[in-house]
Amino acid sequence: MAPLLGISPTVNPPLSMKVLLPISLDRVTSPIPTLLRAVVRHNPEIEFYSFSNPVTDEDQKMRGVIWELPNLTMVSKTDIVLRKYDFVHHASASKNNYRASRIARIRGMGATRHVFTANCQPYPTHQRRDLLIKCVKDADVVISVSQIVADDFAKAAGRKSDAVIPNGFDPEFYSISPQPTKHITILQSDSPYVLFASAFIDRKKPEFILDLAARMPETKFVMVGATSDHERVEKIKTRAAELGNVQFVGMVSREQLRDLMQGATAMAYPSEYEGLPLTVIEAMGTGLPVIAQPKSSLPELITHGENGWLADIADIGFWKQQLTEISQWSPDGRAHHSSKTRDSVERRYSWKAVGEAYGPVYEKFLVRK
Repeated sequence: MAPLLGISPTVNPPLSMKVLLPISLDRVTSPIPTLLRAVVRHNPEIEFYSFSNPVTDEDQKMRGVIWELPNLTMVSKTDIVLRKYDFVHHASASKNNYRASRIARIRGMGATRHVFTANCQPYPTHQRRDLLIKCVKDADVVISVSQIVADDFAKAAGRKSDAVIPNGFDPEFYSISPQPTKHITILQSDSPYVLFASAFIDRKKPEFILDLAARMPETKFVMVGATSDHERVEKIKTRAAELGNVQFVGMVSREQLRDLMQGATAMAYPSEYEGLPLTVIEAMGTGLPVIAQPKSSLPELITHGENGWLADIADIGFWKQQLTEISQWSPDGRAHHSSKTRDSVERRYSWKAVGEAYGPVYEKFLVRK
């Protein structure tokens, strides 16, 4: 478990408090609702209030589960004004979230604390960099998901984080298991493959996967993800088709992505900026070998040569060599690595451990009445 900065586990009885989460909690694939659902689930003594706006069939299923939690109440936007809360807690730098935090604090008349979980670095090209920094500066309590995020905001906003609490994963859902069958219908063949699963945006470096595939014509690559940049998607799809050994899958369900992780040979993750990537934690939870860049928060997750590998994308030869080596592992060698990788994240990043870590933070900063 990543260390809590300045937060000690409480020895006092848990305190009842009201926490507003100004986000739609029943969005399954979004990492921020996923984090906040864990906070709700694993702090049953705290009353949480949040919104509902399911979009996909998966969201609808989640809606039927999440709103049955006895400590969670569905509210409307007007309830931000009508109710008083002890905390307003958001984990995304959106204008709506920031506005909700301001309104809740005004309504609380000095008794409502603003908690912000910083999920990503304020890197120079981030579209919401200014708002990210504003959220950190204005929040009463700042929680960072990794040490690099905490360090970057200390520099960019002049504000130290009050705690470092990582993102996590569900160890029961993302398990080590035999070759799955559910994902086969979305693959063009059952041959071994290297998985890339991320947004097709600059900092994630999806084009590097195509360059790597061009160097490894005998290896199949599967690309999962999407972006609002339709022109970029079409270029990736076109080049993938030209290469012949890259299957562009696009968006998939949570279950399909899990199955793809369990069935892959390895994951290639060339991203340059990450808060603490859920996808990598989940992949490692299935025992999948991961190669990533030694940048951002990735060295906090991966110890080179122990539970994965770190190499700059400029050294494309290393990526090729390591993926080739992994593909030649014996069943016993693969099982050994999978077990070691799974253990390295299960100890530190289960949602239970992550969710429970928020309770002492709330209690420490609660305005006593």
